[in-house]
Amino acid sequence: MVVLPLAVGTEERVRGCLAQLVIFDSSSANGFEENLFCRIRRAVDGPVLVLGQRYSEAFVVRVLRLGADDCLCRPYSTQELLARIRAHLRRHWHWDAPRTDKSAGFHIDPVNYSVEISGKEIQLTPAECRLLDYLVKRAGDVVTREELYECVWGTARNDLSSNLRLCVHNLRKKLEQDPHNPRYLMTKRGVGYYWRRQTNE
Repeated sequence: MVVLPLAVGTEERVRGCLAQLVIFDSSSANGFEENLFCRIRRAVDGPVLVLGQRYSEAFVVRVLRLGADDCLCRPYSTQELLARIRAHLRRHWHWDAPRTDKSAGFHIDPVNYSVEISGKEIQLTPAECRLLDYLVKRAGDVVTREELYECVWGTARNDLSSNLRLCVHNLRKKLEQDPHNPRYLMTKRGVGYYWRRQTNE
């Protein structure tokens, strides 16, 4: 999850981190900023959920007509918000369906932050899960460190390099038979990382 301020340039940050779902909170002191919402709506392919301060039929109809996929007004419970998020992710991205790499023999479960290898479930941190899911989705492509910073942590700050290295190190320990000689999570020196499929198993 990446939290961004409602400000100029926010839509570029949202596009840069490849958001799968956007929650637009209109309950701030500035209220519903229509122009910013419309720019964010155009910047993302995924669903957009608007949070409102209090229920108003006119407000709900307005945001839905502007392109929101859903509108949830206070009071609401955390469980209801999470249920709606999962429903939109499932409907739009088939997010509840584990991503599978048959060559590596495992399934990624992004909902429960886990990966199943040969029937054994291995727990991942949210950052590890986002990194693995993104690399498997882009299998074969070298992904730059800067792009991974944006995808996993929502920012391209260079001081995240140690976080990325630790994340890769931990994933190799959890997934590779020999973490020091990886078969899947590969390094492209000076550039970034990539997921290598095994074609001749």
